[in-house]
Amino acid sequence: MKAVYGEYSLSRSTVVERRKRFLEGRELLEADARPGQAYCVITPEMIAKVHDLVLNNHRVTVDKMHRLLGISAGTTHTIMHQQLKFRKICAQWVPHQLTAEQRNNRMPLSLSHLQRYHEEEYSFLSHTVTGDKTWCHHFVPESKCQSKQWKHTTSPPPKKSKVVHTSSGKVMISFFYTTRAHCLSSSWNGEPPSMPSVIKPLYRT
Repeated sequence: MKAVYGEYSLSRSTVVERRKRFLEGRELLEADARPGQAYCVITPEMIAKVHDLVLNNHRVTVDKMHRLLGISAGTTHTIMHQQLKFRKICAQWVPHQLTAEQRNNRMPLSLSHLQRYHEEEYSFLSHTVTGDKTWCHHFVPESKCQSKQWKHTTSPPPKKSKVVHTSSGKVMISFFYTTRAHCLSSSWNGEPPSMPSVIKPLYRT
């Protein structure tokens, strides 16, 4: 055999082992399945199942998915990141979610302010009062990590507003400024002051 096949010939021990098997009645030429041989589970059907789980719950964890589907956590991770191109990111904190009317009014108001600035220049800025407010709650809110969701690389990041729990204690802190100085800073247990009530005393000064 070595003279005919050279380096591609089987070793002596392999020839002896196979001769023994054929003498025992073996007729198949294929090799036996090896114990522990890797079994490929990354199939189109399995990828579709993982995709459906994510679409039904964007906060589902890899640990929960691999238990539901009966595959390893590493395989689930590979499908999520390499096959489906998902990534898990935190929600972006925003003061509140804008309504459709507020989104439509942003451009006209911005153009109006820009026009006034070109006409009045610094005088317009000196009469501008800006402010912000924040609720201080007596509870531990959901962390950014807890709000993670699976998203495609082209998907926009999720957003979440600061939810107010009516059953929890809360204090609102308001800040108002002009270009010259800090106008007002106060805390409120009830409704915060409106912008007109803050601006009116400033014009008197």
